[in-house]
Amino acid sequence: MDEQLEALLAQTRNRRWPWFVAGGVAAAAAAGAVVWWQLQKRSNVVPTSGTFVSSEVDGRDLVEGTQLRFTFVDDQMHVYAGGNNMGGSLSIIGSKLYWSEDASTAVGCLPNLAVQDTWLSSWLNAGVDVFRDHRRLVLSGQGVRVVMEPVRDER
Repeated sequence: MDEQLEALLAQTRNRRWPWFVAGGVAAAAAAGAVVWWQLQKRSNVVPTSGTFVSSEVDGRDLVEGTQLRFTFVDDQMHVYAGGNNMGGSLSIIGSKLYWSEDASTAVGCLPNLAVQDTWLSSWLNAGVDVFRDHRRLVLSGQGVRVVMEPVRDER
């Protein structure tokens, strides 16, 4: 009787082995898909169009009631930090974003807003690390980290 039971158990073990292998292959494929998705989700590809507003700013206090607003149009970026509307040329070198202010509305604004405009222009001119985290843009440099969320089309 013990020999028959042993033979039956051996047959059962042999039938389950292919299922274990198939399960392992499926798990490896799923893990690979997750890694690929994470790599696609996080990249340094900056949009060529669209508007983004700051949702988080670490390392710099913004003037109360303001947020940063960036609008991308081809190789140009328009920037607003609460004072003047500023426009300029945009370039990406590796994972660095550089912005050069070409024009500004230059209207008189409160001194704290003028200081904020000057800081933002200098910060972007110096070059900041940039990457996309799914739909968001994350910029960082000189101890400041800014997370930008896309603005939905208002049409």
